[in-house]
Amino acid sequence: MIFGAGDSLTNRFASLLRMSAGILPLARARARFAPISVLDVAAAFMRALTRETGTAAVYELCGPEVLTLEEIVRLTARVAGLPCHILRLPDVLARVQAAVMGLLPGKPFSLDNFRSLTLDSVCRENGCAALGIVPRTMLAELPLYLAPDLEPA
Repeated sequence: MIFGAGDSLTNRFASLLRMSAGILPLARARARFAPISVLDVAAAFMRALTRETGTAAVYELCGPEVLTLEEIVRLTARVAGLPCHILRLPDVLARVQAAVMGLLPGKPFSLDNFRSLTLDSVCRENGCAALGIVPRTMLAELPLYLAPDLEPA
């Protein structure tokens, strides 16, 4: 899960929270992620390209903390200065939500998204450390583009 200015993760959650007065029905709220900044991913690509390990090297890239989807949404809301009331959906309702939202323009949530939430998205190996990168936390980066005083008029 990659986050950063203009992303479709934190910006989408902030937008949904704004439109819904802070009420968000959330599928798989306890799904676990280790979100990484797009800036760290870009740095990893640059370092990997300049290494002499050959073309078969694989680096798992994760951020420094493991968060649940609910924690990511709450952090996004807090930084953006938005209310946040999460309704944890049971899987049956979450699938219905995914099927319906998958039909909407822009597909805000789809059955593919739901299926991906059934597996934790965390690293087994620390690719950032192998590349000499200390990844940024979400809390360090989100205020740079989500803070309420940065919202367009």
